[in-house]
Amino acid sequence: MAKVGVLWQPEPAEREMLLEAFGEVAWLADAPDPDVQAVLTFFPRREMAKATTAWSDLPNVGLIQSCTAGLNHVGWDDLPDVPVAAAPGATGPIIAEYVLGCILAWSRGLVWHTDRIKKGDFRLGDATKALAELRVGVVGLGGIGQAVGRLLHGLGCTLEGVSRSGDAGDAAGAFAWTGTMGALPAMAARCDVLVLCLPLTRETEGLVDLDLLSGMSGRHALLVNVARGPIVREPDLFAWLDSSRMHMAALDVWWRYPGPSERPFSYPFETLPNVIMTPHNSPNVAGFRLRMLAQAIEQVQHFLATGEALHVHDPAWYGAGGDGR
Repeated sequence: MAKVGVLWQPEPAEREMLLEAFGEVAWLADAPDPDVQAVLTFFPRREMAKATTAWSDLPNVGLIQSCTAGLNHVGWDDLPDVPVAAAPGATGPIIAEYVLGCILAWSRGLVWHTDRIKKGDFRLGDATKALAELRVGVVGLGGIGQAVGRLLHGLGCTLEGVSRSGDAGDAAGAFAWTGTMGALPAMAARCDVLVLCLPLTRETEGLVDLDLLSGMSGRHALLVNVARGPIVREPDLFAWLDSSRMHMAALDVWWRYPGPSERPFSYPFETLPNVIMTPHNSPNVAGFRLRMLAQAIEQVQHFLATGEALHVHDPAWYGAGGDGR
């Protein structure tokens, strides 16, 4: 019987990739397989609710391997007591491109000037900023934070970064300075741009508040959030943006995920000209799910060959959770 089970109904290209990697796969959405040792998933609570399988039907599972970088959504209280691993960084270069686009839109005044010209305010000679003038602080130095650092360093930005460990891994050479999370306020005060790339956990929820935002460098400052919405206090972000239209935020992640005809926020961000808003699509280029799946497959192969699970997260980092994004 198969050693690897898949919890969702895969698309043809995903199915082909899985069969090529493992030879035999248990399609757990259709039927349980008690011999499965590792389960691949994107959204375990959501997928399990649709499947004909229960966790109790999988007594030999030793690893739950997510295909996503963040794990706040997995529904920890539902899962069996086995290691749960993330797949960080698979979409890092793609998301780094999104971050770059937001920084350029802010530093070159694309949003402000568009809004002004629409209103009949045509200003010749307004100064903008080159990338080489910018000091960018990256919060979270995993796969995405490292990819952001590499891309921006190559384009001339000065990079600083903080994380739980302070380690930027293979991207260390891109950063002029790195430190641990306690140094975040001091780093923010030195930086023109703050990019959030860290997971949502008990420790990081509400981490970015009005004090931190108000302490950012200068009259012109940009916050880019490609992490999770609740890392930023919503009322504080709105107050900061509303207090000065020279500040800007670029938001790809949200405090709630409503239906398509509703807004993903509670404060009137739609009234502000100094916010860029996208529907959590920073990684959504052609084949992005296959990139995520490919990394997760490699990690499962490593687990089956060695017994070692990579990028395991501690459930104690998270609260009891739903199945959002």
